[in-house]
Amino acid sequence: MKKLFIFILIIAAFAACQTENKSKDNSAESADRFSIVMSYLESNGNYINSASIPSIISAKKLYGLLDRNTLVIDIRKEPHYQDGHIAGAVNVKYSNLLNYFEKNIDPASFDVIAIACYSGQSAGFATSLLRLLGYDNVYSLKWGMSSWKKKFADMKWSKKTSNKYLDAITTESKPKAEFGEYPKIMSEDSMAYNIIRKRAHKMFKNGFRHYAVKNNVLFEQPESFYIINYWPEKFYKKGHIPGAIQYTPKKSLDRASYLQTLPVDKPVVPYCFTGQHSAYVTAYLALIGYEARTLLYGANGFMHDMLVNEIGHAFTEKQVMDYPTSKDQSQTRPKAKKEEKSESTVSVSGGC
Repeated sequence: MKKLFIFILIIAAFAACQTENKSKDNSAESADRFSIVMSYLESNGNYINSASIPSIISAKKLYGLLDRNTLVIDIRKEPHYQDGHIAGAVNVKYSNLLNYFEKNIDPASFDVIAIACYSGQSAGFATSLLRLLGYDNVYSLKWGMSSWKKKFADMKWSKKTSNKYLDAITTESKPKAEFGEYPKIMSEDSMAYNIIRKRAHKMFKNGFRHYAVKNNVLFEQPESFYIINYWPEKFYKKGHIPGAIQYTPKKSLDRASYLQTLPVDKPVVPYCFTGQHSAYVTAYLALIGYEARTLLYGANGFMHDMLVNEIGHAFTEKQVMDYPTSKDQSQTRPKAKKEEKSESTVSVSGGC
């Protein structure tokens, strides 16, 4: 009987220890890792405020690099890829893009990896996430495949430029919100890179449209969003979405500036001239815990003529090249031309 009693005590002690460990594990799961993530990003290039953002490559520059150590990844839907793509480009589903980088290629062995989409926006969002994960040779194709050939522009950009809300824009300024709370990033992991990698995988799975909004929604329901005009102040003063608040590009969205003015209780919508730079910013904000959306086609989608005549950054036929395309369907695994490594250099093109 005494032995049985001792045995029961041992079992009880073991159970108590397991409960304590489980409690510690649960505590770890509920820990807020925002500060850890931000410290990591700020100490590893502070990409959101760096000269490298947005990491955009022009069609002209990319065309000149096709015979070099360059990989082109086309993330459009397969039928559109089959209808014509950049020679040598591989077709990868948007949701599988990060897996492709981790499992199918050696990204560092290429000088340039260019991501092509329809308009430059979903590729910009994807490129931002990849850059934040350390893939610093990745670029999005400016204006997407719309800049490569007219038939692609006719499908997207040429149809999306508009003056729909030109008469509704305002020059009335609105101040930034007061400093408030940061979002929480709950994770059981205490390693910053592991946290952002896991979050990035989820964001790729969600798809780009999950993080996008159309201009009619903003103009009809401005009070439902915290709208960020991501332009230099001189352009903000010329006219912007009613209720939009000016944040200076590459200077205003980290902890040392005005990040803490962004609300955590409503969607944050950065918009720029084209939707390409704001796609980069939205990816960053969503990655660090904000409910962020990017405005599709930016100001080109609602005040195009003002961009053409006064501001710049307008999509016009001048942006469209007439470069050849391929219908080759072979999807061989690309290999880097190692003998040419580091010979190609790219200066980013575009941005606000």
